[in-house]
Amino acid sequence: MSGGVDTPTAIAAIVSPIKALGALVGFAVGFVATYRSGGAVSDSIMHGILGALLLLPCAWFLALFLVREGIKANVQLQRQQYDKRLHQAKRQVAEQLRATGMPLPPALEESLKQPAALPPARE
Repeated sequence: MSGGVDTPTAIAAIVSPIKALGALVGFAVGFVATYRSGGAVSDSIMHGILGALLLLPCAWFLALFLVREGIKANVQLQRQQYDKRLHQAKRQVAEQLRATGMPLPPALEESLKQPAALPPARE
């Protein structure tokens, strides 16, 4: 068992502050708009609460969208790193087989044809 933080806790640590900020902004907009237009403090507070309730789901959605995009970017980066390591390993095996005089399978021949720095493109 690893000592890291589990995924739901990590996501909640990102989403919760964004939700709170959205609620605060919603409250501030609702309160200030009503108060500046001549509303009583109690009415301003009610409109602030309504503003918070309206912006909270928007902030939650935005936070989840940001988390999803971050995860997608991380997966793409890991995939590129994996492809590069795989290409380097195939190239190394192909060079070793070539040095011993053994015939190379077609997949390993392809790895020798491509530049060492560029892994094969994924589709």
